[in-house]
Amino acid sequence: MQPERPTRVLKKEPKPPKQSTKKPNTPSPEVLRSSDTGVTKTKSALRAVGVQATITTAGADTTAPKSTVTLLHPVQPTGGDTGGITKKVTGLATGEFAKAYAEQVSSIEAKWDALSPKERVAALLAPANAALTALGVPPLNPQLSFLGGDPTSASFFSSAWMMQYGNQFPVPGLSHDKFSRAAGTIYHEARHAEQTFRVARKLAGDGKNEADIKAMLEVDQTIAQAALKAPLTEAQQDEWAQAAAWQLNLEKKAGLALADTVNTSMFAAMDKYQQSQTAWQNYQKAASNDPATPPEVKQWYDTIAAADEGPDYVAEFKAVLQQNYLQDREMFKQWYRFYANMPVEQDAWSVGGQVEQLLCGKAYTPEDVLADLGPDDRTMTAIAQSQSDMLYQSLLAALSEYARQNDLPQQ
Repeated sequence: MQPERPTRVLKKEPKPPKQSTKKPNTPSPEVLRSSDTGVTKTKSALRAVGVQATITTAGADTTAPKSTVTLLHPVQPTGGDTGGITKKVTGLATGEFAKAYAEQVSSIEAKWDALSPKERVAALLAPANAALTALGVPPLNPQLSFLGGDPTSASFFSSAWMMQYGNQFPVPGLSHDKFSRAAGTIYHEARHAEQTFRVARKLAGDGKNEADIKAMLEVDQTIAQAALKAPLTEAQQDEWAQAAAWQLNLEKKAGLALADTVNTSMFAAMDKYQQSQTAWQNYQKAASNDPATPPEVKQWYDTIAAADEGPDYVAEFKAVLQQNYLQDREMFKQWYRFYANMPVEQDAWSVGGQVEQLLCGKAYTPEDVLADLGPDDRTMTAIAQSQSDMLYQSLLAALSEYARQNDLPQQ
């Protein structure tokens, strides 16, 4: 789940530097990051539903035509993978619920573009809420909250027990695959609500009171009270085992959960990669006289190239920008895999992925997300070694901090 964070406000870019023969202080000028090209940061990409293990289904393997109401895989009663925790599916992961949700949303596709953004979201959320209610999970607040940026993003927020969406989520004109992915994303986020409530029920079964549950999961009193009315018991072996694994990700200590820490680091790595990628791409445009070069970048490049030591300056900028791009790309990829392998996320991808398989026969996976970044043009040089060293130290620091916060032995 994405951590709550304020809407990003874009800063005004600095004016291009005046012509000068003085060597710049840094080989990474802000002007190179003035374009918004680069990795597209959307929740549908970052939270792309997918599977880490094969989901056993029955039915035809042919691709469904757009706007069909015929499901490829009629049911998945058993055998689904829930993040490596147990082999018995529960809750929204069961075939009956996934099939019912897919059937209901498939009828929406034909009229998708005629709906307003809020109507689209409501149409995807309503059957998810119906499934949650049938499972005894408090339904998500139907109030539609839209955030700036990330036009196709969606996130579950436990504190308000609701989803929030990027502006105009989802956009009109979706292909059949992308419509299926949007539906899977909503089902994925609904599973996060089910996960949170399941953990709340486990805490109730552990003897925690209302105040404990509220603090440990950052939920309001209505959710805590509902959990106390339906405590989970260890006799419910599969449900208990899953809740215990999810609790490791979701329980907050000193106001922070492991999932929060990992997500924050992953998003920070993504932001840094986006900046360094844009800087590298802008440099390449300027160096090749690409007419698409932003004017301020072109002016900056011409100024540097015309300086007394122009060729040396350009070579230095190129080497540093490329190294930053390669390092930041690798760091983001590794943090993304760290994020994607948390039990709560593995499970939610598997569950949301069932809906995509039912609708179009294929679930979008974490590796698909990384593949969408484009080809990896690294070479095995000293740069690769520095990437490995930086990544190891960064991950080690994050795990050590988690161990410290949770009074665990540290290496």
